Amino acid sequence: MQQNNNSKKVSFTVFTWVIGIIIIIVGWLFAYINGVSGRVDNFTNNFNTDIVKIQVQLSQIQTDILWIKDRLE
Repeated sequence: MQQNNNSKKVSFTVFTWVIGIIIIIVGWLFAYINGVSGRVDNFTNNFNTDIVKIQVQLSQIQTDILWIKDRLE
């Protein structure tokens, strides 16, 4: 009895479709990661701006407290 060796081979068309689907999935993942990265960068920039504003306000408050302290002495 002969074994059918063709049953273990994948046709070129199926191989092409599988590779195409893998390329599409990897491309979609790169696009998704790029979008998430942009949102994280935007959040980080806004967060840093808020930190600078808070530091300026704290500096102004510190100056005001020192001025009040000098006036009370």
